[in-house]
Amino acid sequence: LDDDVRAMITVHPSYLLRLPDPHAKAEAYDAKVKSMLGDQSEGAYQISSGLMETIVSQTGGDQEKMQEIMSKLLANPQALEQYLTPAQREKIRTMASEMEKKKGAAPASGSGY
Repeated sequence: LDDDVRAMITVHPSYLLRLPDPHAKAEAYDAKVKSMLGDQSEGAYQISSGLMETIVSQTGGDQEKMQEIMSKLLANPQALEQYLTPAQREKIRTMASEMEKKKGAAPASGSGY
């Protein structure tokens, strides 16, 4: 590539599902997250961890109830907001703003998380 051309190489998501080794799968998922979020990946992991704590607490750790919630969230990602704390919502806004600044885009405005 020329000096002024940037490219990002990533893997197809289905590749991650086919990895037989759990350690390799975890590393591949982490690389995918980092390729999308860059230095914001640690914040995303913290939010994800807090979200799981909330879901486990609300369901009493019942695996069927947790799976039901996760299925609903996959079908309707906007429903995620009900499980986020105000601090987590603010962290998501801050992360999005930082990512957009790095891309050179104006920060998004409006409602949302």
